[in-house]
Amino acid sequence: MPIRALVIDDDFAGRRNHYHRLAHGSNGESFLELRPATVPLQPDQIANLCKQVQVGLIDIFLDPKGDAEPLEIVPGVNVLTLIHEQNPRLPIFVVSSHWDSLNMPIYQELIRRKQVKGGFSLRLLEDTSECGRVRFELERAVKEAEGLAAISLNPNEDLLLLHLSDLQVGATWVAEKDAKAAGDRLVNEVFQALPTSISGNATAPHLLVVTGDVAERGEPAELRAGFGLLSKLRSRLEISREGCFVVPGNHDVSLALASSHLIDYSFGSPFAVEAEPRNPRTAATTRERGLDRFGLVPFQEACSAFTGRGDWEPRVDFEEETRSPGWFHSHALSALGISVIGINTVTRLGPENPASATVPQAVVNQLVSHLDAFQRHEPGRTDLVQLVLLHHSPWPGIGDRTLHASGGDYLLSQLERFGDCIVLFGHIHTPLTNVRTYNDRTHRQALYASPSTPSLPASDRPEDSLRGFQLITLQRESDRVVAAKVQQFEYSGYGFRVRDDARFRRDVHSGWVAQP
Repeated sequence: MPIRALVIDDDFAGRRNHYHRLAHGSNGESFLELRPATVPLQPDQIANLCKQVQVGLIDIFLDPKGDAEPLEIVPGVNVLTLIHEQNPRLPIFVVSSHWDSLNMPIYQELIRRKQVKGGFSLRLLEDTSECGRVRFELERAVKEAEGLAAISLNPNEDLLLLHLSDLQVGATWVAEKDAKAAGDRLVNEVFQALPTSISGNATAPHLLVVTGDVAERGEPAELRAGFGLLSKLRSRLEISREGCFVVPGNHDVSLALASSHLIDYSFGSPFAVEAEPRNPRTAATTRERGLDRFGLVPFQEACSAFTGRGDWEPRVDFEEETRSPGWFHSHALSALGISVIGINTVTRLGPENPASATVPQAVVNQLVSHLDAFQRHEPGRTDLVQLVLLHHSPWPGIGDRTLHASGGDYLLSQLERFGDCIVLFGHIHTPLTNVRTYNDRTHRQALYASPSTPSLPASDRPEDSLRGFQLITLQRESDRVVAAKVQQFEYSGYGFRVRDDARFRRDVHSGWVAQP
């Protein structure tokens, strides 16, 4: 079926051939069903059309007289604002005959808005390959919007979130030989443990969050098995890919790549490679030439296939030491009252040195700059709950372990001003839920939650005997999150059962407050 596309262009008649080339392939198949707004452009017509389409193509300059601002059909009437009021999930692409020093800065500002997914030049559509690229971007944006539409809730309906961590799927994951059967059983156990509705059906979560350690040693086979298990669970619960969020853990770092700077390679005849251990004390001088910088690439590829997004797209820059991005931000769920922030706390030798987890200040500054820009362009969404995902706790002294992410105090001090935070992490394999001040200089409190591992106990990890996961219910009123309930599920020998039920409410002065 062709994608229904709204076209808002005051010169559609003169550019009809360009749009037609985009809408139809070389062999005559239809990719887009164009629904152009008639000229002169009228707000009522646009408001009606945007409810009937799947994507919007908007010319950057709509006022032929030149009196209005970009994307205004007349002074003071902005098309983006008009569409957002009628169809806030409609993906928008900005169109121009060409990009130059006048309209490119405008586009760079517009792309920061959540509804604007990209842009393209009509001139470049004369190239068949460029048409293919634009079609691909349009189709991806529509799929993402329709996937998120499956999470569409009534303004006062609760939002449910399933929180898993530390599956560590690998050679020592289970004490039995058939790991696939164990994984299938785990999926069934989690599904059967969820509360049921009056009809007897499981209350399916809307979101799936995994706070790291999908694999044990970061090997591709482990990651495929781990994300395969998560895919089965997602399908069983009917959670869309767009509703899944994953951050890396120290065990998700490829141990072979992460430790490559400790090895000398000598290349002889073709395909002959000899490796010798290197003194770790001298490894730092040659580390920048090693493969360790790509330690998270296998995780990134598996995660991207699972979520359908490039949250952890690797940055290939041979001049820089850091290879993986430090954060991602998704505001796709802002209509539901939340925003999702993922933080990478993993260092290179993650599996061997988990205590060196860190959140660099430069990474925090980049994130803060992005969030500032988001709030400038979305002034009506300043009361969002920030769902902050990490593998390591940003606070010291939580749980039995002292391991936490250095730099977490600076991260929390900056995030406090962007709204009340729910901080989800793992790593400690201990079920915990409470509130805590962002730092020593404030009285506002964040809500934090950490589950135990849901995987079967391994002989060499006795702390995993407390198997479990968390189900988090966000109570909403008029699309605003006002309270939260965190249920800790624990394995009892006959399946998972609720062990603890903690409730919290939002307070205008104190942030999150625990309730009796």
